[in-house]
This record gives sequence, C-alpha cells and structure tokens, in this order.
Amino acid sequence: SSGINAEWPLRPGNEHRVDKESVKLEEDFLFLQSDQDRHLSERCASIMNIFRSLSFIPGNDMIVAHHPGFLLMISQLLSLHHVHYKQCPGDVPLQNGSPHILERSTKRAIKDRENLGLPEHWPFASTLETLRESSFCILANISGQLDFSNFAKSLYEPLVESIVHWVICPSSEAVDPFPPAFLSNVTPQRLMLEALSKMSILQTNLMPIVRSVKSHLPELFRTLVLLLADRGNQVPREFSLVILSNLSQTPGNDGYLVARELAAFPQVISLLLKFLEDAESSAAQFALNACKMGQSSLPPNISQEELCGGTSIDMLRRAALTLIHLAKCLPNKKLFVVHQHRVLSLAMSRFTHPRIGAMIANLLYHMESTQR
Repeated sequence: SSGINAEWPLRPGNEHRVDKESVKLEEDFLFLQSDQDRHLSERCASIMNIFRSLSFIPGNDMIVAHHPGFLLMISQLLSLHHVHYKQCPGDVPLQNGSPHILERSTKRAIKDRENLGLPEHWPFASTLETLRESSFCILANISGQLDFSNFAKSLYEPLVESIVHWVICPSSEAVDPFPPAFLSNVTPQRLMLEALSKMSILQTNLMPIVRSVKSHLPELFRTLVLLLADRGNQVPREFSLVILSNLSQTPGNDGYLVARELAAFPQVISLLLKFLEDAESSAAQFALNACKMGQSSLPPNISQEELCGGTSIDMLRRAALTLIHLAKCLPNKKLFVVHQHRVLSLAMSRFTHPRIGAMIANLLYHMESTQR
C-alpha cells in the first residue's frame, strides 16, 4: 500500500493497540447467486451512481446537503463494516488471516446483513465498496454547502467522525487509489481531505467539527502535519493547510484546545514558515533572473502562481494566519523563540508579498505580546 508511512499515534492512557489495516470480509465465491440478488446489487449501484452524477451539477449540491435522510445514509455507508480491531497488551499479536480475526469478521458481516435485511448469499462486500466509493465522491462535492447549525448533533456528529476517520486511517483501503489505480491517484483519504477542508470554511461548522472529534484531534493534526511536510503531493498538502488554517480560527475554548493540540507537534511552525519562505525565495529568484537579463521589472507573462513558487496568495495567507492563531495562545509563545530570526527575515524581505508582509508583522506582535 501507499501513503503515509508512520506509526499509528496513540493517546496517553490508551490501553489497546489498533490495527492499521481494517478487517475485510472474505466472501464465499462458490455459491449460486440468484437473479434477484444480482438485480438488487445492480439497482443499488445504479441509484447511487445517479446521485453521484447529479452532485457534480451546480445547484444540486445545496439541495442534497440540506437533506437529513441522505446525509444520514452517507455517514452510515462510510463507516459500515469498516473495522479496526483492538488488542489488549497481554494478547497474542494479531496476524492477517488468523482464525479468530476471520471468525469475528464473518460474524460482524453476517450481523450487518441481518440488520439490513439482506439475502444470505448477497455479495455484500463488493456492493458496499461500490456504494462507498460513490459516497466519497458525493460528499466531496456537496461538503461546501453543509451547514451543521441546521442539523441536530445526532446527525452531524457521526458524519464528521466518519470523515475524520478516513482522513487519519492508515489502512490501504484509505490511502490506496480507487481501481483501476493506474488511471487515477484519487484516494478515499484525498476526497475526505477535500470534504473536511470545504465544510470547515463555514465559521458555524468549526465548533461542531472540533467537538465531534475532540478525542481524535492529535491523530488528525499528526496526519495533517505529515501531509504538510510532503512537498511531492501538492494537492493533499494544500488541503491540509486549508484545514489547519480553518480549525485554528475556532472561537472560544475550543480554539484554545486546537492551538494547544496543534502545538504538540512543534514541527508545524517550521513547516508553515518554510511554506512562506519558499514563496519568498521563488519571487527573489525571478527578480534576480530579470536583473541578469537587464530588465527593470518582471516579465509580464509570469503568473502569480509561478511567482509564489507553485502556490497562491490565498495559501500563503492561510499559512500566515495559522501561525498568528498559534502565537496568540500564551503557552505556545515559547515555541516561536527559536524561529524569531526567520519570521523577522520574512517581514523585512522586499520580495515578500505586501499582504503577507503585513500578516508577518502582526505575527511578530503576537509573538512578543504576553496576553492570551
């Protein structure tokens, strides 16, 4: 499998080890499938594909995002039969294919079939994979219109928990591309990163998101920091930056909690500053090349993205804003001491964008301020 190669983070006091790989049902292949069962699978996939196609049309996302029943179904599909078994410290290490794992997996799958009223030999796992793939795509399309202030906690909390789980899930099911893998590099994790970044833009969604996954914030921030450090994957890197920037703006005590949990990974400050420094050095290099060619100004055909080193002013603004909110938290100020010279260099550089330079100056102010 591909993706983030890191050990699963455990919170202090967690007495169980969670398996990285989810346990999947080994279906029986030697059975006669009736036409009724086959038609049931095809109808489920066809209906879900219709909703998936409609979600791409502008305007439909608002209608679907305000339907509680559809959102409840999507949240259930995301978590249905996706299991990570826990092991107590004294247990024998779990091995793939061990009899007790397959037995527990089979019992869970049979129970799911019974709860859903499905036929005994219905191809549950393969149909579920198809429905779940469509659910990922639909949620990525409609998440920008989700407003949790219109829904009860019992509706949005399972949805947020499912989305965050697929972001932090280290299993191959989450980080490997959808089949056929050679045609696309889109993964469930990437789609859920997109969904989380879109839904966290709305200010009223921040507190519900943070409160729904408060116990998983360390795992979430650890994954986002790892993605931010991966300069080879620009899209997930910018998604992680958007999420960090949005969650850092959470108001009240929840915002203080976000700042403290994020500061538990001190490398995030260095990574955000490096993000700004790359853009500044790219602009300086363009100016140096223009000077060598005897030009008094930059060539007119250079885009803003090229000038910023492959990113945009909005992404730079988000990086600076995240640093500001981290510096506003009093216990975090000591973490900025070792980076003070880097912040000062960015603020004084004439190649730093004026908007970003003003935010860097604001960051310097909060670094020196002693008020919370």
